[in-house]
Amino acid sequence: LAATAPDGRLIGLDLDGAQLAATGQRLGQLVEPTRLHLHHSHFAGLPKVLAAEGLAGVDVLFADLGVSSMQIDDPARGFSYKHDGPLDMRMDPRRPRTAADVLRTITLDELAEALRELADEPAHQAIAQAIVRSRAARPIARTGDLVDVVLGAVGLTRRTWRAAAEASGLHPAARTFQALRILVNDEL
Repeated sequence: LAATAPDGRLIGLDLDGAQLAATGQRLGQLVEPTRLHLHHSHFAGLPKVLAAEGLAGVDVLFADLGVSSMQIDDPARGFSYKHDGPLDMRMDPRRPRTAADVLRTITLDELAEALRELADEPAHQAIAQAIVRSRAARPIARTGDLVDVVLGAVGLTRRTWRAAAEASGLHPAARTFQALRILVNDEL
């Protein structure tokens, strides 16, 4: 920021409005307000943001594409298999569909493909089948519900999953949560 003074602009984009506001407060202490331009936008909206700013391009671009621990650690956001909460996963609450909505409407084949393609889930077919069976009985509305379905699909319980996670270094539901988050937020 110091190297761009006095005319350089910092243009920031974030799909998560809460994180955008928090970042604005932090950055507002480091740069003059006229040099700080924050936009509530998906990174794919960069061309529109640059047009709105009257810019044809940028000199430097930093991209941190993904989910933050602040999002995952908040059970109310529904991103985490570690803490029970509503199955939401939207980085931007303006998006119309939550993760629970996606699980309620996605076909078996689409779900199996998403688990395979977006998360390299080896048990993609078994997990997709278990989700479809489970949602026929009752909606999967909470993160804990989804964890239980995934654990059951791979032959584990909440008591036995730790040994499997220690062997692979990954929670058995991690890949499922990743694929679902990507679908909900149109991350590709």
